[in-house]
Amino acid sequence: MDIILHITDGIILKTPAWIVIENLIWLIEVGVTSINNLKSVEVEKLHKYDILASELQLIHKAKVKIVPIVITWDGIVSTIYRKYMELLGIEERVRSCIQTVTLKATLESMFIEYKHGFSEILDSANSVNRNWRKYNFSMKISRSLKRPRDCTPQDEIEDHGGEDQSGVMGNSESKNLRVV
Repeated sequence: MDIILHITDGIILKTPAWIVIENLIWLIEVGVTSINNLKSVEVEKLHKYDILASELQLIHKAKVKIVPIVITWDGIVSTIYRKYMELLGIEERVRSCIQTVTLKATLESMFIEYKHGFSEILDSANSVNRNWRKYNFSMKISRSLKRPRDCTPQDEIEDHGGEDQSGVMGNSESKNLRVV
């Protein structure tokens, strides 16, 4: 029986089964995302292979570690990133190189998009944004002219989930309960 190491679709290394290096299976998922999605993508990638990890653990009787490596397109990483890199044994200079390569790739893709007509898309988006700001401003002015000064606009009134003016819920069972 041979142990075969796979990375994505290609076979990397084939060794006899009697040579055991470590009874550990690593599942490493790499992703590039935006700053707004950094935490959610990291959690998603961490739990993406839970079922596979438990199956591998049962079949091969080995420990399975899932390591999500998530970096934003502008090189920002989460606080857990350092822990994962230390777990994999990746040095600080290699981590810096990874962030630098990500920044370079982002810059190259932006340059290519700009060079091949992205400026037209950007210009149309900017004009839509300008038109939207003008429309939004005119709507605010027209609303302020239609209501008296001492009235609160309807969209500024918060919905308190069925409360009356005193802040107490309307049904008889919860007369003494306040909504927080």
